[in-house]
Amino acid sequence: MVISYLLLFLSFNIVDVGEGQNVCANESRCGGHGPTIRFPFQLNTQPNDSGYPGFTLSCIDRRHTVLELPISVKLFVKHIDYKSQVIQLYDPDNCFPSKLRWLNLSSSPFRFKVEDPYKYALFNCSSRSEDMDYHLISCLSGPTYQVYPATDITASLVSCTKMYNLVPIPDGIIGHHDKYVQLKWSIPACRDCEVIKGKRCIRSNSSGSGTQCISISTHTHGTLSKSAIAGESLFGWVFAILLIVDIEVIDT
Repeated sequence: MVISYLLLFLSFNIVDVGEGQNVCANESRCGGHGPTIRFPFQLNTQPNDSGYPGFTLSCIDRRHTVLELPISVKLFVKHIDYKSQVIQLYDPDNCFPSKLRWLNLSSSPFRFKVEDPYKYALFNCSSRSEDMDYHLISCLSGPTYQVYPATDITASLVSCTKMYNLVPIPDGIIGHHDKYVQLKWSIPACRDCEVIKGKRCIRSNSSGSGTQCISISTHTHGTLSKSAIAGESLFGWVFAILLIVDIEVIDT
């Protein structure tokens, strides 16, 4: 009789623990201080249906979170704001302008957060004139030449050689005002689910691109929710009472 009570008690606790772990089972991170990775993002080591197409991240040295943008532009992830649907990136080489030649967001789900980016071109200048009103890109320059961005060709650039055009970018990036690059995504649209409903957005099926909004509990991975803890305490007291009654019955 006592054994049956014990098995009943354990079964309730096993269910609670399992539910507590499964709620955040799809969350991960690169190292202890990296940004939380969850839908629509996924790590390249996770199953393909864990995230949304185009949102695959990877880890370097188990510390740095990396997003690869087309074409082969790898940037480190500083922060992911799931409610605003904005990801904050930075160049580990501290020379983001060097990546801009190859950057092509047309085949990516991401766009610059700034609505009206500028169309720049890079110019190689052998010398700098006094009226040169442009930001020197020191990481692309050398001892005998300087590289400057410009939105159009002016008199001060006549003696310079045009290198190549850049994709439209925010002014702060090319002028080194902003250390971080902010990109946004609109699809999948999970903002209402996260902000208004206070829920989590997940993929509705493994093969399609649909999403669904699900409720979440407030506890983290590996811990029990308040309801699970309360349930465990309740069943503990019930078990203790039944055990005492059972012992008294046997004694009589």
